Amino acid sequence: MDSRFCLRSFTGSPRQYFLVEQIIVNTQDVDTHNEPSHHIIVVDASGSMYGDMDAMKSTIEKVLTLEEFANANQLVSLLSYSSSGDVRTHFKRIPVSEVMSPGSAHVEEIRMLHTRGMTCISQSLDVARALCVSGELTCISLHSDGYANDVSPAAERRAIDRIIADYAGMADVYVNTLAYRSYSDFNFLNSISNALSGKCIQARNIREVYDALHDTSALLAGRRTPAIVHQIGTADYQIFVSKADQRVNGTSGELRVTGLSADGDKVIYRYREVDEVTYNGSSLPECGNGAALTPVYAFARAQLSEGRLNTAKYALVSTRDQVLLDSHSRALTNSQIAAFSAGLEETLFQGTNRQYTTQYGIDTSITPVLNVLELLNEWSSSMHLNLKELGRNYRRRGVKKVAGTRNADGILDLPWVDTKPVDSEDFVRVGAVEINRTTATANLRTNKHIHLINRETKEEILTVAGVPVDNLQEFRNWTLVGDGEVLVDELVVRINDKRAFKAFEEVGILSGDYDPTTSYTIRLQDRPLVAFDQKFEKLDGVFDVLMDIKVLKSIFSSLTEGTSEKYSDDQVAELKKHYLTSALYLSLPSTTEYSDLKSALADGTVDTRVSYNIDLGSTKILNASKFKSANAYLQRRFEATTDLGTLKGADLKWVSWWNPSFQASIKKLTAATKLDEVDEKMMPIFEDFLMGTDTQIARILQMCIGLSPEDTNRIVNAVRRKGTKDEQVESFKFALRLCKEAEDEIYDTIVSPVSFYVGATGLIPDEFNAISYTYEALNNVYPNLKVGKDEKDGTFFKIGSDTLLTVYVSSEYFSTSKC
Repeated sequence: MDSRFCLRSFTGSPRQYFLVEQIIVNTQDVDTHNEPSHHIIVVDASGSMYGDMDAMKSTIEKVLTLEEFANANQLVSLLSYSSSGDVRTHFKRIPVSEVMSPGSAHVEEIRMLHTRGMTCISQSLDVARALCVSGELTCISLHSDGYANDVSPAAERRAIDRIIADYAGMADVYVNTLAYRSYSDFNFLNSISNALSGKCIQARNIREVYDALHDTSALLAGRRTPAIVHQIGTADYQIFVSKADQRVNGTSGELRVTGLSADGDKVIYRYREVDEVTYNGSSLPECGNGAALTPVYAFARAQLSEGRLNTAKYALVSTRDQVLLDSHSRALTNSQIAAFSAGLEETLFQGTNRQYTTQYGIDTSITPVLNVLELLNEWSSSMHLNLKELGRNYRRRGVKKVAGTRNADGILDLPWVDTKPVDSEDFVRVGAVEINRTTATANLRTNKHIHLINRETKEEILTVAGVPVDNLQEFRNWTLVGDGEVLVDELVVRINDKRAFKAFEEVGILSGDYDPTTSYTIRLQDRPLVAFDQKFEKLDGVFDVLMDIKVLKSIFSSLTEGTSEKYSDDQVAELKKHYLTSALYLSLPSTTEYSDLKSALADGTVDTRVSYNIDLGSTKILNASKFKSANAYLQRRFEATTDLGTLKGADLKWVSWWNPSFQASIKKLTAATKLDEVDEKMMPIFEDFLMGTDTQIARILQMCIGLSPEDTNRIVNAVRRKGTKDEQVESFKFALRLCKEAEDEIYDTIVSPVSFYVGATGLIPDEFNAISYTYEALNNVYPNLKVGKDEKDGTFFKIGSDTLLTVYVSSEYFSTSKC
């Protein structure tokens, strides 16, 4: 029956209103099993399939054996793909009886499948399309266990969008996708199958791969309906639902569904968005409980297939299905989205007897993960962490590193010094919790006391150049949240300050009596990442302030590199030989466990994942990466003379400034030098520092950092070379520390919370009233804005008068369980 429903936010507030028309599809004309059919099996042969390829080959052979008996004339093709340019057709359009005949060369092709590279899906869909014949029902079973990453994720998405358009006119073809493994790109594969009239199966093991291939073969061999085609008309969206075929396909245009069995239900829901007045004036019943909510569950599932994750979540809120909401409201990563999809499908296809709440929205009384981490940071000095328990439930997401460097032959050379822990205590000091500035990532630092030893003699090193080094600390970062995914279910801690315990108790994280000798468990899993109703500070002007600080900080950093207020140059040099900084931080060289990335990718030791980056910028300068380092900009616009001669190009560095006869001058511009907005920002600061031509340094110190006039004068005097070198070094290090603190304060309080929120929820805060642009649209409005190759595939949000947020995808390597 026709109905209506209101889409609601996480807090239960209305967002959109829909009227729904239900259409029962009556298909009386039925194709028979004698009609030709074609099954194209497309196998992922990327390196990450290394450990599963044997099982995959056996599975294909078993499925084809059954097909031989069920439908001997069914045509079968087998493709495999890996890196760009490496797609192989092992056999094409061969009757299954011939494929499985004794001594068949085709079976030998199956058995010879092997892994060999990265993941380029688009090429396989291109080749498969050429094997399709009009009038012949064809299913393409596309398997992938990772991300489409070659030549790049963005290039693959563009290529597949083009291919989907090419498939659109092929009424007899549909594509089922198999997302194998929990870290496969379910979201992307789901969008492919939805657009090409198929379904996406999350195959968690080889048995489920077998079931998916077998079900496809059975459908191709049985009685089928012709393709269903339905125009959009006056609706805004329409969805086809079949419980019998377990299909949900949605579109905002013409609906075309292929590959359906003759028997079973077939329903189309047409959605028309209306305003609040029209909605309230409608006499249609509101979607209620159970089966009456089918249009809303279907809407959530279809939106998920189209990649509109937040709209899918809002639809879930509108069901008042607390079970699904508690399980999937935090879904962000592909494994979580796959579970969300499975939960919706189970409800749609099998029904539910669960109870529904009377209220809309989620429980906002649960302390979000981000707030827990803020408390950890606030009370870190009073807490010790059980390192053994942390390691037990920690999920690695980066490339595993080992101490040392690799020589020209790829052999690992270990550093001459090593470390050993002072004690074997399981509990270590909790350090700072740092929120990444561009992703929904949070790292916890732990501190552990260590001894420095000679690797060869095993003797402990107590002093270096007269500096005691018998109380060193080893710092290690643990990623608690990575790209919106909680990577550690719980933290086991001891607390030695009753005020800290009370702070955690007041927000419902801990309970019971305080005991400094007791271990407490802080749960991170099953919490929302962020508070959905939080408000954010305005971003207007923030980027400009940050870049002023960044430029000045880079100069102070370059000037003071290798210097120390406390130690002589000889002491600093000797500490460096022991891999120690002047602050006595140990920094041993490290490298990857593998010696060759290409080989590691081929054998599955390393794979790639997608990371979502959120960058702050302006309509003049896209982000901070456009700024050059202090030395690079010095070389770009200046040259200098000293008592050693003229310095220019790579010979000119800020360390040269310490030469008493150093004198800088502005280089004459060449035709190849194109000045831009970054020059406009950096040049006045550099000129003021080198030539005293302006008051830029004083302005930044006072207006951006909040320094007093007295401290400002002290630093400006050092810039003007007043005082001894030691006094100047002391002033510059003081200024550098203040720059870092001011920068951190802005990021911690204004920028990082926005980046974390966007990365965790996929939402731009409502109060920003952001305008969304593609690169092409942005380029039309701001043609002088420099955008990098990877960034062009991002989405750009204009906030306020001149602030831009850029959300873009990048590929990251990570060590697999093989490592």
